[in-house]
Amino acid sequence: MALKAVGPGLEDTAMSAYFQLVMALSWRAFRIDDVNFEVYRAEPSNA
Repeated sequence: MALKAVGPGLEDTAMSAYFQLVMALSWRAFRIDDVNFEVYRAEPSNA
């Protein structure tokens, strides 16, 4: 990685910031607010 010349501490910080950014974007993409739970409220059929 290009950050090795700067130092290992900065590389760890950059990777941490990258993973936090990825997590924040995926959290917004998979919010539970968008899930329709009404389909699970139906009474079970007694077959």
